[in-house]
Amino acid sequence: MTTNDPAVLPPGLPVPVDDGAADHLPGLALAAALRLPTFQVGSRRLYRRPKKRAHDRDVRPDRLQGSRGLGHARASLTLVARAGRVVHVFYPVFPPDRNAAEVAAWLRRHPA
Repeated sequence: MTTNDPAVLPPGLPVPVDDGAADHLPGLALAAALRLPTFQVGSRRLYRRPKKRAHDRDVRPDRLQGSRGLGHARASLTLVARAGRVVHVFYPVFPPDRNAAEVAAWLRRHPA
């Protein structure tokens, strides 16, 4: 039986392997990597997402500076950032329906 529910993974889906393609991301400054416009408000540096144009898409991992091909194999990632720098990378994200719980557990084990 086939389902169109995006929350249900098809049976036999191969588990992606961590190929090390995200190993260099911890310490990366997000604003520079994503080329985000920034501005200062008091002591905080804020990042403003540029307005989307009709032909724009969400930022893809392979467009991060120095990403060395992330995303070409349909692997996704989750970045945890503090003070504008990547402190942890969940890569590859699989299965995607458990990633939020994994990130929440990591954050509880690594409080700011």
